[in-house]
Amino acid sequence: MRVMGKKGGAKGDGAMASLDAARVGELLSVDVKKVTERRVQSLWAGFGAVSSLTATLAAGGEHALMVKRVDPPAVDATSVGDQRKLRSYLVECNFYERLADGLRDVGVTVAHPYLLEVRRV
Repeated sequence: MRVMGKKGGAKGDGAMASLDAARVGELLSVDVKKVTERRVQSLWAGFGAVSSLTATLAAGGEHALMVKRVDPPAVDATSVGDQRKLRSYLVECNFYERLADGLRDVGVTVAHPYLLEVRRV
């Protein structure tokens, strides 16, 4: 599962393989020349990371994004903690998929995800 929202961010220092310039340009509907990433924070128990992503635009300027990538390690199906972590991320995706637009409609500031991917196994 990957959650990508728009917020301010700092310039990064390493390319993000699965979100290359072409993919980010497609998501933003602009021509992107380069994408850099700076890891901001690791998630619980190796479940992923939050990163600041900077897209350098071909026309000049930059677009800053925050990326939350959830890529859990093999989890113990009997572990209450692992199941709780996974459920927490699914709840977060559900919020962005089903509730965030309604909150924005009534004036609440909520990050807009450009991309939500959930792979249930």
